[in-house]
Amino acid sequence: MNKELASGEPPLMHAHLISDISHTCHLRVGTIVSGVPGFLAVPTASEWKSAVVVVGATGLDDHVVAVCRELAVAGHGALAIDLPVNRLDERASLAPAVTRTVSAALACLRGAAPAVPPRFGVVGYGAGGLVALAAGIRCQIGAAVSFYGEGPMLLRQHLTQIIDAPKRHAAPFLCLLGSKDTDVGPQDLLAIRDRLDSFGMRHTFIVYPRTAAGFCHQNSANYRAAEANDAWSKLLHALETAPRLRHRFGAKQAGNTK
Repeated sequence: MNKELASGEPPLMHAHLISDISHTCHLRVGTIVSGVPGFLAVPTASEWKSAVVVVGATGLDDHVVAVCRELAVAGHGALAIDLPVNRLDERASLAPAVTRTVSAALACLRGAAPAVPPRFGVVGYGAGGLVALAAGIRCQIGAAVSFYGEGPMLLRQHLTQIIDAPKRHAAPFLCLLGSKDTDVGPQDLLAIRDRLDSFGMRHTFIVYPRTAAGFCHQNSANYRAAEANDAWSKLLHALETAPRLRHRFGAKQAGNTK
C-alpha cells in the first residue's frame, strides 16, 4: 500500500485536460500528491448532474476508464482512482485513509466542476464495492453503488469494521449482481440485508437471474447486454435521485483543477 495512504494524510489531486471526445465530454488525467493516479471525465455542460468517484477491483483499468467516459456523456463528472483494492490486505482496504483518498477525489471533482455539483456518489466494481459502502458511511455522499458479488461478500465479513453504530445519514446503498455470481450466495445476501436493516440503513439489492460476475464488462465472457443496460439505467437513476448534500471540503484537501 502506498506509504502516504498508510500514513493517513489526506492526498491532493491536480488534473489537466488531455482530449475531447466528440464534444460530449472532456478527459483529464491527474496524479494525487500521494502518488495515486486518477482518470477524470467531465461533461461539456455548464452544470453536472452529479460528481462520481469510480473504484475498480484492479485499479485504473480500461473498464473503469470506459465507465467514466460514459458517465460524462450522460452528464456526470466522473473520476476513477487507482486503488487496487484486490491487492490490498483486508485491513488496509478498510482503513480510514482509503476513504480519505475518496474524499480527496470528491474534492477534486468539486474543483473541476463549473458549479458545485448538486449530488455526489461513489461506484465500486468487484472488491471496489466495499470501498463504495465504506464511503457511503464515512464520506459526504448521497449514493453508494456496488457491482457484482465480491464487494458484498467482503462486506459481510467485515461489516463491523465499517459500521459500529447506526448511521442515520449514511448514503443509500445499491448493489447490482447476478444469481450465478460465485463470490456471494443467497444466505450471504440475507445476512448483509439483516445487518443493514438493524442499523436502519437504506439498501437495495438487485439480483439478475442466470447472470455471473462481469456481466457489465463488454470484454468479459459473462457479458449480458440486457442486464448491463438495465444495471446502467439503475446506476444513473441512483445518482440522479440521490439526496442533495451540502458537500464541504477544507481548502487543504481541494486542489483547483480548472
